[in-house]
Amino acid sequence: MAARCTLIQKPGTKKEWVDYLCDRIPLGRAGQPADLDGGIVLLASDASEYVTAQTLLIDGGISGGASRAMSKKK
Repeated sequence: MAARCTLIQKPGTKKEWVDYLCDRIPLGRAGQPADLDGGIVLLASDASEYVTAQTLLIDGGISGGASRAMSKKK
């Protein structure tokens, strides 16, 4: 099992890249390290004992087919 995230805000990430992705993330913001906590706790707990070979996407909804996930037309 694994957890995967799209964008976790950290120092040094280019503002233009953060703005570009945040415009396409349905929640409208970059993830924070604490946003991973619930998913990691779930995967590490007995609650996931029957979960196998899965990746938990912690991405603010961008992988769910967000209409803005595609690049903007120029």
